[in-house]
Amino acid sequence: MPFEGNDALSQSSPEYLRELGQSYAYDIRKADQLLDQAGWTERNLNGVRVKNGNLLVVRISYSYAFLKLDGEQALQVIQQQARAAGFDVRLQPTNPADFFAGKNLGPNDYEIVLLYWVAPGAEIFRISWKPDQNGEPNRFNPSRFQDPTLWELIQKAEQDFNSAERTGLYQQAERKIVDEAPVIGLTVLDVTLATTPRLKDVWLDHGSVGEPVFYDAHFDEKK
Repeated sequence: MPFEGNDALSQSSPEYLRELGQSYAYDIRKADQLLDQAGWTERNLNGVRVKNGNLLVVRISYSYAFLKLDGEQALQVIQQQARAAGFDVRLQPTNPADFFAGKNLGPNDYEIVLLYWVAPGAEIFRISWKPDQNGEPNRFNPSRFQDPTLWELIQKAEQDFNSAERTGLYQQAERKIVDEAPVIGLTVLDVTLATTPRLKDVWLDHGSVGEPVFYDAHFDEKK
């Protein structure tokens, strides 16, 4: 699985900044340094870091609906690599029906949840980073990252009809997401649409999701 360090957008998005693609590369020395500075200096007999009697546990909730065939193997590699830094990574696989019903997704059920969006561009930000309103949490923001500066950038971009200015604002938001790391990139995911050559006028939605639209679809009678 090719690593993708830009956790904000996919490579096909017009606003994607390629220089952010190698953000957060594996660096055990840096990890050790940051954890020591945060006070996680002790380790138990299993090599897991301990602070004030608490283990450094990270629970990853995920469903096979969001994983490729080799995805779970990648998570197991991450589990092993994180152990070297002193993390106790616990994988929480959940079948799709239970996952979409909210199992292992409560506020105290995970530290990381594996998800992705399919979208053609940065317009998806208005869904994934919309702040909670009137006491209702944004269920599309499992990181629970609530940053008013980020939301202000996103709103400014949505209201700007100048293409270059809008792209610049979205890229400011993109850099902020990568810098603050409320989400961490994992890999590049391909979305494949298989059709017969006779199928005509299927197009991709240019809104926030980018799914195929079959409204105008028809079969060419020519063989």
